[in-house]
Amino acid sequence: MGRAHPAYLIAVLLLGWTAQSCLDAGEIRTAPLDPSIVTDLRVSSRDPLTLVFPFELTNTALVGGDVTTDPEEFFGSFLVTFNAGSNVMNMRALEEGKEAFINVLDPDNRVYVFRLIQSNTRNDSSVTMVGNRRRSSRGFGGFANSSQDLNSFGPGASPDYSPDTLAKYMDRTFNYPLLKRAGSELIDNSEEVGIKERMNFVNGVNFELESVVRWSSPHPDIIVFNGFMVNPKSFAVYYDRHSLGVAFGSKVVFASIAHASGVVSANDKVPIQFAITRQAFAELDAVDLRENEFRMVVTFEKSQYLNADGTAGPEGNLPRLGSLPGGYAK
Repeated sequence: MGRAHPAYLIAVLLLGWTAQSCLDAGEIRTAPLDPSIVTDLRVSSRDPLTLVFPFELTNTALVGGDVTTDPEEFFGSFLVTFNAGSNVMNMRALEEGKEAFINVLDPDNRVYVFRLIQSNTRNDSSVTMVGNRRRSSRGFGGFANSSQDLNSFGPGASPDYSPDTLAKYMDRTFNYPLLKRAGSELIDNSEEVGIKERMNFVNGVNFELESVVRWSSPHPDIIVFNGFMVNPKSFAVYYDRHSLGVAFGSKVVFASIAHASGVVSANDKVPIQFAITRQAFAELDAVDLRENEFRMVVTFEKSQYLNADGTAGPEGNLPRLGSLPGGYAK
C-alpha cells in the first residue's frame, strides 16, 4: 500500500480537528430571567461560560457559596468574574463534579438564583438572560416574574392597545438587542430603525435618541422611542412626562405610554422610553421615519429661578422658567 498524499493527510487532520472542536463546543442559548425559579448553568472546567444580563452589574451584584472571584486569595469550586458597570459575567469550574449556588442582584435589588453544575460533556458556552423589565425609580431596571409576558402575542391576534399590552411591548423593545441576538421569533414583523440623533431644547436640555423600534401587524402598530434626557444645568429640570410625543410637520402625536420620571437632576442624564400608536394617529402606517422629518415634543415645568445667562439664581431675581407649550426639540 502506497503512502497517502500529504494533502490527503492534511484534509483528514483538519476534518478530525473540526469534528473534535464541534464536540467540545458548548451550547449557546437564552433563558428567562425570573426571580421565582432557579436557573441551571452547566459550567465546564476547560472552557468559560459567559452569562449576559439585560442590566448593568454593580459591585455587590454577586452573592454565593463555594465560588471565588480570585482563586489565589479565596478558594472556591467555581471562578466567577465580572466588572461593575458591565452586563457580562464569566465563570469556569475549578473542581470536577461540584455544584454551587449564586445569587445575582439587579440594580433594584431583585434576586435571581443560579445553580452552577460542573459538566465537561454537556456544558453551556453562552447564556443570554431575557426578562420582562419593570421600571425603576430612575426609569429602567427590574424584571417581571413571568417570561410568558414576552410571548403573549402572535399571528392572528387582533390589535390591542390596552395599557398592559403597550407596557409589554415597551419591555420587549427594551430587550430587543438580546432577542435579536438570539434570533427570537418574538421580533418577527418588527424593525429597528437606525436613527440616532441629538435634539436640543430652547432651555439647554438635550434629548439623545438612541434607538427606534417599529412593530407592525400582527403586532399592534406601535413605534417605540428610546433615549436619554440630558441636563447640563446646575439645577434640576422638571418636565411633564404625559406631554412626551413626536411632531411630524405640524401634526403632534402624543405618547400613548411613557416610561419617564419627570425630572432630570443637575448635570445628569436619565433614560426615557415612550411609544406612539396607530390608535392615536391613524396615518402612522404611512410615516417613513427615514424620510419624514420628525421632532420630539415635551412640556417643561416650572423648575427654578434663573439668571439672565440661564444659571440658577436667587428666588425673586427673575421669573421662573415656565411651561414651554409645544416645546419642540430641534
